Amino acid sequence: MTALDDQRSPRLRFELRHQLNVGDTLTVPGADGDPLTVTATALPLVWHVRDVGAMRVEVMEMIFNWRVTIAFTRHPLVLEGGWCYFGRSWDVFERAVRAAHAFDPASQHAPVGFDKEALAWLGGGAR
Repeated sequence: MTALDDQRSPRLRFELRHQLNVGDTLTVPGADGDPLTVTATALPLVWHVRDVGAMRVEVMEMIFNWRVTIAFTRHPLVLEGGWCYFGRSWDVFERAVRAAHAFDPASQHAPVGFDKEALAWLGGGAR
C-alpha cells in the first residue's frame, strides 16, 4: 500500500494511475478544502470513495469519462447506478470524487453535477 500523495505531484500521480496497486491512496481537495482520500481497488482504474450503509460508492475510469457508481457492499461487482462526468482530465476526476463523496444513496436520486445518467438508480430519494 502506497500513499501516492507523498511521492508525486497530483498530475503525475494521475498519469501513473495505470501502475497502481490495491490499497494505494490518492487525496483530492474537497469542496470545503478538506482532503478527500480515495483508495485503489482490485479492479483496474476503479477508486473506492466510501461506504454508505449497505452501499459502496466508487469512481471508475471509462473510455471517454469518469463514472460515479454505486453497488451493494455484499455484491460490489453488480452496479446499481452510474453517472458520467465527461472528460478524463485530473479536474474531471476531482469533480467526480467530490460528487461521489457527497452522494448519499439513501436520500438522493443521483450525485450532483453529473453529465449523463448511464445506469438509473431506482432507489434513493424522490425524483
